[in-house]
Amino acid sequence: MTPIRVDCQSFEEYFRETYKTNEIVSDRLAQELNNLEEIDENYNPYPDTRIKIEIMSGNDQKGKICVGNLVVRFNGKSYKNNENFKHLLDQVTK
Repeated sequence: MTPIRVDCQSFEEYFRETYKTNEIVSDRLAQELNNLEEIDENYNPYPDTRIKIEIMSGNDQKGKICVGNLVVRFNGKSYKNNENFKHLLDQVTK
């Protein structure tokens, strides 16, 4: 982790030297997103972004998922990250 909080909009700028792009085709991603629990007031609703996923349909962007260690943000809502989702991301980003 870095000492600076990275918001989703700044992800590419902050990690421009080191980020990589992968194409992921996975039905499990949608399933695991549905299993995430919405956060409560004890969590900051904005992740310290370490993974950014753009959901595409053809050439059109349909959504964006911003993933931090504790929080996942998708479609304007914030969810608690969990071990299953982290494990899935490890699998599909290698």
